[in-house]
Amino acid sequence: MADTRNVKLTWHRSRQVYGRKLRDRRRAAVVLMVLGVAIIGASMVLQAFPALASQTMVPPLLLGMLSVFVWGPGVVMLIDTSRHKLQFHQGPQHREPWRFDHPWSPGGTLDDGDGHVGYWLGHAAVIVLAVSPFVWSSSIGKTRPQDQGLALFGLAVAGMFFVHGMYRLLQRRKYGRSRIRFERFPYFVDEPVAFHFRIPPALVLDGPLQFTLRHIQERQECVEHHDHHQRRRLFQRRKKRRYVHVSYQVWADTLAIPAHEVRMNRRGGELRVQLDAPGCSHVNRLMDWPPAYWELEVRAETPGIDYRATFLLPIYARATPNVRNP
Repeated sequence: MADTRNVKLTWHRSRQVYGRKLRDRRRAAVVLMVLGVAIIGASMVLQAFPALASQTMVPPLLLGMLSVFVWGPGVVMLIDTSRHKLQFHQGPQHREPWRFDHPWSPGGTLDDGDGHVGYWLGHAAVIVLAVSPFVWSSSIGKTRPQDQGLALFGLAVAGMFFVHGMYRLLQRRKYGRSRIRFERFPYFVDEPVAFHFRIPPALVLDGPLQFTLRHIQERQECVEHHDHHQRRRLFQRRKKRRYVHVSYQVWADTLAIPAHEVRMNRRGGELRVQLDAPGCSHVNRLMDWPPAYWELEVRAETPGIDYRATFLLPIYARATPNVRNP
């Protein structure tokens, strides 16, 4: 039976959906254009003041050429992202949204394990870099006790992220990249979700193979916390607000296949799986912010490192001629 409760997912990674990638490319394009304009301005200043150019030993013509190589790609990226956004807003996305909000492959999809590894290891590296000044000052004895506690806490969090990332990396080394093959494309919420799961050759089951289909909605939540400022009076606290990114599971259903029903050989195998129709109004909204999407999670207990893979599924509402896709 499907679980329709709102469950907050604490260790769920925010997906780099297509809409977010376009937004990141647009920001990078703006940064490149601003940097190119700054280089052009510096070149014009050096041309206006030859004495300054002789002191800096940088030819203005070289800066001008550099600005073209920096500003040009930014313009191209901005035009490309703007064209895709215009197609999405003016095209018939209410009839066939799966053609606009994600670069789907009708044949199937791969898991996103590489993104998980980079996510956790990247966060660990950022935290280590952030607390490294406190660690260095603690080593030479020029820091306060509270700063030492902050450094130890940051290193502990970075260690947790590093261990989790290394565990995902070992999973990838052991099982490789998983794949599922769609029986139809796309899926609709009023029909069963049937697909073929490619079994990794290294998978040795100690228990059932579990398939969990869930709908995830990402949200931005405002969190208030108290800031104790040194220049304020004692026991007087100031509330500060910050926004955090959270993921909620609003629908989920699990299918467990016993180990003796999973047929495989030395090269692995392929297992046909059919999950019940969701029968709800939740659909993929990958171009929205925050996004909402359907995710398939495959889990299995194995000797040593357990198996886990997640896939993004193309599940949408069946469009009608005059009604937009919710």
